[in-house]
Amino acid sequence: MSLDFFYSNQTTTPVDDVNAARTSQRFLLNFLYGREFPWPVYGEVNRITNITDAGSENASLPLDLEARCEMINRLLLDPDNGV
Repeated sequence: MSLDFFYSNQTTTPVDDVNAARTSQRFLLNFLYGREFPWPVYGEVNRITNITDAGSENASLPLDLEARCEMINRLLLDPDNGV
């Protein structure tokens, strides 16, 4: 499935599931504007949420991605980097 947070229409930014693209956009905008949104909570057991044709599903973060995420978080949260 292709999914685009910047979905506009099927000519400019075609996706497999327009409803999933619109739902993702709504989640992202609600988050950016500080509104409540029904995104599953990040936690120890279910560490990521995948958006699928059937909705969203919780999954464990693969170990190789977990290491990358931890590195990015260390960089972003380091006060020497201007945060």
